[in-house]
Amino acid sequence: MMPSLGGIFVLIALLAVTLVIPSAHASIMAEGVYGKTVIVELVNESDGKITQIQMWLDGNKFESCNAENDWTCTIAPENLIVFDPSEPLLPGKSVKLALVTDEPATAIFWKTLDGEDDLETGTMQPDRSPNQRKPHPPNILDKTPDIQPPSGPAITDESVFRLVPEKPNVGSTVRVVGQLLGVSQPFDFYIGSEKIGTFRTDESGSFVGTVRISESQNPGRIDFKLSSAEDHREFSLRIGDARIRTPLSSSTDLTLNNAPDVVHRGDQVNISGTGKPNSAITAEINAPDGSTINSMIAEIDSRGVWGIDEPITIPVNAQFGSYTATITDGRQTITKQWIVESNHIIDIKPVQLKFNPGETMVFKGTAPPNTQVAVTMEDPNGREISSDVIKTDSAGATSFEFPTTKTTSTGTYTLIVTVGSEREFIYAGLGLLPSTPVNLELDKFHYDSDATAIITLSGDNSDTLELLIVEESNNREVAKKSILLGPDGRGTYMLELEGLKSTVYSAVVKKGNIQSGEKFAINLKKNPSDLIIHTTKTKYLPGESMLITGNTMEIRRVSDSQSKARPPVCPDETPIYLVMITLVNPDGEDTRQKSLFANNKCQISDRTFRVPIDAKPGTWTVRADSGLKSATAEFDVLDKSDNGIQITVEEGQSISKQESLDIHVTGGKQKIAVTITAQNGDVVATLQFLASDDGEVNQPWLVPIDIEPGIYTFRASYSKQNFAETTYEITE
Repeated sequence: MMPSLGGIFVLIALLAVTLVIPSAHASIMAEGVYGKTVIVELVNESDGKITQIQMWLDGNKFESCNAENDWTCTIAPENLIVFDPSEPLLPGKSVKLALVTDEPATAIFWKTLDGEDDLETGTMQPDRSPNQRKPHPPNILDKTPDIQPPSGPAITDESVFRLVPEKPNVGSTVRVVGQLLGVSQPFDFYIGSEKIGTFRTDESGSFVGTVRISESQNPGRIDFKLSSAEDHREFSLRIGDARIRTPLSSSTDLTLNNAPDVVHRGDQVNISGTGKPNSAITAEINAPDGSTINSMIAEIDSRGVWGIDEPITIPVNAQFGSYTATITDGRQTITKQWIVESNHIIDIKPVQLKFNPGETMVFKGTAPPNTQVAVTMEDPNGREISSDVIKTDSAGATSFEFPTTKTTSTGTYTLIVTVGSEREFIYAGLGLLPSTPVNLELDKFHYDSDATAIITLSGDNSDTLELLIVEESNNREVAKKSILLGPDGRGTYMLELEGLKSTVYSAVVKKGNIQSGEKFAINLKKNPSDLIIHTTKTKYLPGESMLITGNTMEIRRVSDSQSKARPPVCPDETPIYLVMITLVNPDGEDTRQKSLFANNKCQISDRTFRVPIDAKPGTWTVRADSGLKSATAEFDVLDKSDNGIQITVEEGQSISKQESLDIHVTGGKQKIAVTITAQNGDVVATLQFLASDDGEVNQPWLVPIDIEPGIYTFRASYSKQNFAETTYEITE
């Protein structure tokens, strides 16, 4: 766990590494070198004042920085850290600064300034202790990075400006975060009318810096403002009273206060205590497996009190289990244990992070006992490809399987698991390790016109995502919002639907060129004149995906029994109807339900249903309901233990930008012939494959670019008496 730098937290060993400097204008020492963290003390030994310190690296990157007293720090463009004081550092005065790098740094370059004039430039080598260092000439390097020229508007509607933590106190240190701002531009930060610091954005238009709220600041609501030469952005927050530190112990024994016994991922923890005055505490933290994951120090003031100004955030990927902290002030040592445990009622994980194409992706875990769990699988493009309702046993255990083929698209797949109002996003990779995509899920599909839609979003920690609401029929954008995710990579947005018309919409979340979306509807009509539903096949295997189609076309009745029946029609200006689809097993039990819609062309279509892996062989039913209207269609689920030849066809991945279908044959022998026939009887293709020793064929078929949309029949055979057929609808 990486604690905040509030209170200047650093790693455990305390070294005394002296910087090589060219003259006596400034004495800079690396007091503490702790892996990736360095504590620097700057003493102004000149006759003038120091108004700024700049530091940069050669190859490494700065992750964060901090400073004591009234100094601010900013990670500027080209990985340059700039330390600015609220008042110049006068002769004989000193300041301590903290740096955290992505890897232990072998050299840190620095420069001190007095106004616009450079005072000194030099290099420190944190990995060289006094015993190792040999005298050598001053190492002066002019390696100040080139800064990208300013560009773009300073502040736009999408710009983000926030404080961490969001509930600051008088006298506390806060982190100032700016995102989606102009590139390489300075911004002044104000609390009320008082300018506290200046920050400069990097090449991505972002900055992160720290400032300290004055002890003289009155508690209560106050405006925080970020200002450029052209524009400004401000918001109001309530500043709390100064934090009451732990009362001074008369014995100044080493103590640790406010440390909870149980924490959860994403929690924020404030700790403090007492110890030997004017010294420091050091702490080492061990993970459940015994490995040291972090070490730190905090300064103890003259009253014997220590603490941190920013809470420690428990990482969202922290290992579950018991952690141990060993704390010492040089005289006494104490230990503290706490447990990181899940605070979610859903704890389901893939049995492995990476699966290979052709393997079955398996997810196992727990949820509340004897409960129905809704699961939805999304492909790497964020498209829903399968959904089911599974049950937990009396102990809460459950599992979900998703079969793949050799040609199934590789990438990160997302399993969305829902129990009541709780929802979790679980990631697994096919053909590669998973990444954290952006995802979006609504609490339901259909809403009343005055309702509020609850949109759950996920992505990387503290991501800023763009949320769009688009009207489906004309692709018109009706809302656009920037959403800042929390430290756990989760976020929730409440979308007020009042004022939106009754139709179907898409909610789309984007980050760069990555996006995910879901459809939802408002106040759709029910009770169409007619309702028809059917599956494109009459026989399925367990685990096989289904294409369910139907329509709400009107069947025009004729009074004369001898007159020829009229074909069904879809009237002009047909409303969009809400339709509920239900999958019913041979025992009459509803196993899966989903809300769909019949569009204004009277068509119903859904590819997300899949026959359960453990489906009972026999006759199953698909039922469609819309108000008082209902329709059913039956199909047979075959016993997988049967030895007869069987064929399934599913959508495959694009090959050289051409769509493909995955053909899967089981129960075959030697050479398998597959014939593809259009609805008018024309043979589109005849294919031949050699079956494996297990009698299987798994092959892609490239769909001709000029093929006509329609339902096609796929027939597999290895003799005249041994054949199987299935159908597949090819759409535009």
